[in-house]
Amino acid sequence: VRSENMEKITTLADYLTWIADSYDNPKALNSFQAQSWHAHTTSEFLREIKYCALALAKLGVRHGDRVAVMALPSARWTICDLAIMSLGA
Repeated sequence: VRSENMEKITTLADYLTWIADSYDNPKALNSFQAQSWHAHTTSEFLREIKYCALALAKLGVRHGDRVAVMALPSARWTICDLAIMSLGA
Protein backbone atom coordinates (compact mmCIF):
# COMPACT_ATOMS: atom_id res chain seq x y z
CA VAL A 1 0.00 0.00 0.00
CA ARG A 2 1.39 3.34 -1.02
CA SER A 3 0.96 5.85 1.76
CA GLU A 4 2.45 9.03 0.33
CA ASN A 5 0.00 11.93 0.56
CA MET A 6 -2.29 9.96 2.92
CA GLU A 7 -1.93 12.76 5.47
CA LYS A 8 -3.73 15.09 3.03
CA ILE A 9 -6.86 12.92 3.01
CA THR A 10 -9.60 14.49 5.11
CA THR A 11 -12.80 13.61 3.22
CA LEU A 12 -14.28 10.67 1.36
CA ALA A 13 -13.83 12.60 -1.90
CA ASP A 14 -10.11 12.98 -1.09
CA TYR A 15 -9.88 9.25 -0.44
CA LEU A 16 -11.60 8.36 -3.72
CA THR A 17 -9.18 10.63 -5.57
CA TRP A 18 -6.25 8.96 -3.80
CA ILE A 19 -7.57 5.53 -4.82
CA ALA A 20 -7.89 6.68 -8.44
CA ASP A 21 -4.27 7.84 -8.40
CA SER A 22 -2.89 4.82 -6.53
CA TYR A 23 -4.66 1.66 -7.67
CA ASP A 24 -5.76 -0.06 -10.84
CA ASN A 25 -7.80 -3.09 -9.85
CA PRO A 26 -9.58 -4.91 -12.70
CA LYS A 27 -12.07 -6.32 -10.16
CA ALA A 28 -12.58 -3.43 -7.77
CA LEU A 29 -16.31 -4.14 -7.54
CA ASN A 30 -18.23 -7.17 -8.74
CA SER A 31 -21.94 -7.38 -9.40
CA PHE A 32 -24.33 -10.12 -10.43
CA GLN A 33 -26.35 -9.00 -13.45
CA ALA A 34 -28.43 -11.03 -15.90
CA GLN A 35 -27.37 -14.37 -14.41
CA SER A 36 -23.63 -13.64 -14.61
CA TRP A 37 -20.93 -11.76 -12.73
CA HIS A 38 -19.66 -8.42 -14.03
CA ALA A 39 -16.40 -6.90 -12.81
CA HIS A 40 -15.99 -3.13 -12.55
CA THR A 41 -12.45 -1.78 -12.78
CA THR A 42 -11.28 0.86 -10.32
CA SER A 43 -11.64 3.58 -12.94
CA GLU A 44 -15.16 2.41 -13.94
CA PHE A 45 -16.22 2.23 -10.30
CA LEU A 46 -14.91 5.72 -9.49
CA ARG A 47 -16.34 7.19 -12.71
CA GLU A 48 -19.79 5.85 -11.82
CA ILE A 49 -19.51 7.37 -8.32
CA LYS A 50 -18.52 10.71 -9.87
CA TYR A 51 -21.42 10.76 -12.35
CA CYS A 52 -23.92 9.68 -9.73
CA ALA A 53 -22.70 12.49 -7.43
CA LEU A 54 -22.94 15.01 -10.27
CA ALA A 55 -26.50 13.88 -11.06
CA LEU A 56 -27.51 14.14 -7.41
CA ALA A 57 -25.96 17.60 -7.16
CA LYS A 58 -27.85 18.68 -10.27
CA LEU A 59 -31.05 17.45 -8.59
CA GLY A 60 -30.25 19.71 -5.64
CA VAL A 61 -28.58 17.39 -3.14
CA ARG A 62 -26.19 19.45 -1.01
CA HIS A 63 -23.85 19.05 1.95
CA GLY A 64 -25.84 18.26 5.06
CA ASP A 65 -28.90 16.92 3.23
CA ARG A 66 -30.42 13.59 4.17
CA VAL A 67 -30.79 11.09 1.35
CA ALA A 68 -32.37 7.63 1.49
CA VAL A 69 -31.41 4.83 -0.87
CA MET A 70 -34.27 2.37 -1.23
CA ALA A 71 -32.76 -0.59 -3.04
CA LEU A 72 -31.55 -4.10 -2.50
CA PRO A 73 -27.85 -4.46 -1.67
CA SER A 74 -25.96 -4.27 -4.95
CA ALA A 75 -23.08 -2.61 -6.77
CA ARG A 76 -25.42 0.25 -7.71
CA TRP A 77 -26.36 0.72 -4.07
CA THR A 78 -22.66 0.96 -3.16
CA ILE A 79 -22.05 3.48 -5.95
CA CYS A 80 -25.02 5.62 -4.86
CA ASP A 81 -24.02 5.46 -1.20
CA LEU A 82 -20.46 6.60 -1.93
CA ALA A 83 -21.75 9.34 -4.26
CA ILE A 84 -24.07 10.63 -1.55
CA MET A 85 -21.32 10.60 1.06
CA SER A 86 -18.86 12.31 -1.31
CA LEU A 87 -21.32 15.21 -1.51
CA GLY A 88 -21.41 15.37 2.28
CA ALA A 89 -25.07 14.43 2.37
